[in-house]
Amino acid sequence: MIRTKSVFLGLGLLLTFACSKENNIDQSQTTSNYFQQTVGPGGDLVGDQNGLSVYIPPNALAQDELITLQNAQGGYPAPTMTTVGPIYSFEPHGLLFAAPATVHLPVPAGALATAAFHAEPGGQWTQVGGFEVNAGLGTFPT
Repeated sequence: MIRTKSVFLGLGLLLTFACSKENNIDQSQTTSNYFQQTVGPGGDLVGDQNGLSVYIPPNALAQDELITLQNAQGGYPAPTMTTVGPIYSFEPHGLLFAAPATVHLPVPAGALATAAFHAEPGGQWTQVGGFEVNAGLGTFPT
């Protein structure tokens, strides 16, 4: 089994987007997100198919796991870049996958997201590889 690059569910990932300096997004207008679902060997999508979600493919998990996606409640380092949306927490900590999962993050209207970043609790922000934006949805593999 492979550990999820600590990008997602690896050690309690917290994500944020970086943006170009042209963005002027009011962070007070963001909404809360909370999704929790048990996923097993058959795989599944947890979250909103048009927004915050993670697709876990079949055979990525050997047993049932309770997956949680939500707005981060704290415990993450202060972002060193301008963010264009909420910071999300993906759990459980230390979960192993046998195949990569795909994370989907909503990009607020008018935002020019150029990258996604992750941090483990108590760690530093690191840019996520493979990040792409299409039709208001940022996507990257774990």
